Amino acid sequence: MVSSSTLLIPGHLLKYYRFRVNCFSGTGHYFEHLLATYGRQLARYSINPVTTQWKKKYQNKGLDLQIRNFKPNPELWEEFRHIAFAYGLAMCHLFVVLLELELKRWRAAGSPSVFFEKSSTPSQTNRKNVNSLHENPNLQAKEVIKLLYHKKSTVLIRSIDFSRSKLHRICLVN
Repeated sequence: MVSSSTLLIPGHLLKYYRFRVNCFSGTGHYFEHLLATYGRQLARYSINPVTTQWKKKYQNKGLDLQIRNFKPNPELWEEFRHIAFAYGLAMCHLFVVLLELELKRWRAAGSPSVFFEKSSTPSQTNRKNVNSLHENPNLQAKEVIKLLYHKKSTVLIRSIDFSRSKLHRICLVN
């Protein structure tokens, strides 16, 4: 069952957001494009929005945030949630990071009326997803190691060092 999700778009990005949603015939398709093209590989664009705060980093105040509801693919929304969690960002904030990245690249391309970048991410077929909610007693250490070294995987790591009061987040994308 697909439920509705909410995005908070800053007022200064609303015009570009509407333009791109029209290009993709809906927010859901545009969300999928942003996730596939940029979200899975932020490191390739020299972007590291990682926060070392204990709590999620939300968007700054005074951005004239506009509410936009849509119905995302549940599997992609879950993947997006994990990426946001790994970076320590609220999901709406991560969406805006991706939107701003694409806007920057669109302007660098001369603001064309048609702008589609291709994702260099391999196909999602036969991809094994494992997250902390999976209670799988058969998942052995060897399988976890295999996931870490598989060429088509994304590994999101969050660890807390209570002795030093430090929070570490790492997002590794192959």
